[in-house]
Amino acid sequence: MMQMAPELYLQREGITNVDWAYDAPLTELVKYTNEALSRPRAQYKEQNATKVHDWEYVNYPNATKQCLDHFDDCRMPVTGFTLEMTDDIADNYQTFFQKVTAVHPDLKVVIYRRSNVVKRAMGQGGSNSEQTPVYEPLKNLVVKGHGYRRPELRSCTDIESVTVNELLQRVSIAVRQDQDLLRVKTLFPEAVVVNYEELQTDVAPPVDKTLRYLGIPYRVKVMKTTEEQPGKHSEDLSKYFDTARWQSFRSALQKWYPSTLPMLESKVEGELFDPPTEGNCTPECLS
Repeated sequence: MMQMAPELYLQREGITNVDWAYDAPLTELVKYTNEALSRPRAQYKEQNATKVHDWEYVNYPNATKQCLDHFDDCRMPVTGFTLEMTDDIADNYQTFFQKVTAVHPDLKVVIYRRSNVVKRAMGQGGSNSEQTPVYEPLKNLVVKGHGYRRPELRSCTDIESVTVNELLQRVSIAVRQDQDLLRVKTLFPEAVVVNYEELQTDVAPPVDKTLRYLGIPYRVKVMKTTEEQPGKHSEDLSKYFDTARWQSFRSALQKWYPSTLPMLESKVEGELFDPPTEGNCTPECLS
């Protein structure tokens, strides 16, 4: 939706936490970031790209398309991209952003997160009442040549097999990733935080808030859910498990992540939660 605003070029997934970005040294990620904030750029992996992908191009307004038709000379009033916190960036976020703000002192940051880290851990989408959560056991952890790669949340359709230990492991990862994101707020107190749950009720207010922050004179039309009144679809995870396993999940979170228990039990979309207060429970919680 932000891509539809005039005077704004936004490259989705400029840096993502996949192999081609994970293996990149921090200096190269800083270089890409500074370039992508100076002028329109394609994704990091497209080092020699001369135009954006067609699936991105169609979403831009005509003025942006005209600029991108002459990609090498294209300049926009506001240029940015979405960034995942790769391990190198998360572990060195102060250094990363210091090197970026040295070149772009007026840098503006938007933090996009899901406040319900348990639903994030279990992959509960919440776009409609029939959407099944997705889950994948974290068995194939990757070891890179320069060190151990932290496990990521991956997805498939095998939620019924999740164990208590796997739930705790996934929640610990989701909590850590959320903390990685929110640490950026210590460097940018004025950063806008947009929660996934806000968009489930009405996307216009959070998107408009972000555009105002970026100085873009454009407003999104109200786009609430298809019902006359904002609806709250079911996000009840308990229906996927028998009573005994569900109670074991509740007990485990109550012991290791008590602040997340209401997140597990939440049954409707659009419900916001405060960040978890607990740290990583591993390895104690998995013993």
